[in-house]
Amino acid sequence: MPSLVIPVTATEEGLPTGVQIIGPAYADHVLIALAEELTPLLRAIASGASS
Repeated sequence: MPSLVIPVTATEEGLPTGVQIIGPAYADHVLIALAEELTPLLRAIASGASS
């Protein structure tokens, strides 16, 4: 099963936080496309939540 992690932000201590996505077998290209769409959205949400 393919998986990837989208780095989103970091804690005040500098530790990275992110989201892991797991997909069905042989769906690597689907996960990569999903990550490309989600990354800007997740980072915008994280930066808005931390300010």
